[in-house]
Amino acid sequence: MEFYYDAASCTVVIEKLGQCDSLQNFYQRLPRENLVREVVLPKNCRSIPPGFVEDFVDLRRIDIPESVTTIGSRAFKGCISLKSVKLPKKLKSVGFRVFAASGIEKIEWPLDAVPDGTFLICENLRTFTPKVPLQIIWAHAFSGCVKLNVKKLTVKLKICNNAFLDCLAIEKLTIECPEIAEWAFRGCTSLQELTIKGCRSFGKACFSYCGL
Repeated sequence: MEFYYDAASCTVVIEKLGQCDSLQNFYQRLPRENLVREVVLPKNCRSIPPGFVEDFVDLRRIDIPESVTTIGSRAFKGCISLKSVKLPKKLKSVGFRVFAASGIEKIEWPLDAVPDGTFLICENLRTFTPKVPLQIIWAHAFSGCVKLNVKKLTVKLKICNNAFLDCLAIEKLTIECPEIAEWAFRGCTSLQELTIKGCRSFGKACFSYCGL
């Protein structure tokens, strides 16, 4: 990886990025007064490595080029100051827990699947907007998103276990999905009105400890 750090603007500008590169070692060596508030990726970047800026607590902005097609696991995990990210339209895959425990408040999602723990404990996430029809929502994808208030979920294959565990802000929900796994909506204590269409399989306690 080739990059330079602009202390005046607290910005890391990356000129060359490899598949396994991470800014972790650089970040850990910085004096605490030297923050990283912005990361600039090369315009021809095609992938963001796993754990790339994990736990960069001061990171506020990262512009992801449209050339990026893959984002590795935990790439933005723990970035509590990162409020929003625009994902490329041609993004093909992301790893697990990409935005877990981050400060993301809203996001448009260009993929047909939401991997394991993608937004786990994203306590500020309010709006999730899928841009293509969803095939599957994997385990713990939105667990602990206490401010997320989805009103309709259309998922072609399955909503997996604990996918919406403890999503406290969901009040009225319509679900179209053939399979809802165990504990999928457990602890959604504000859920008062529920409509389910086309479901053939209900997992154990999938709506336990809800407000129904």
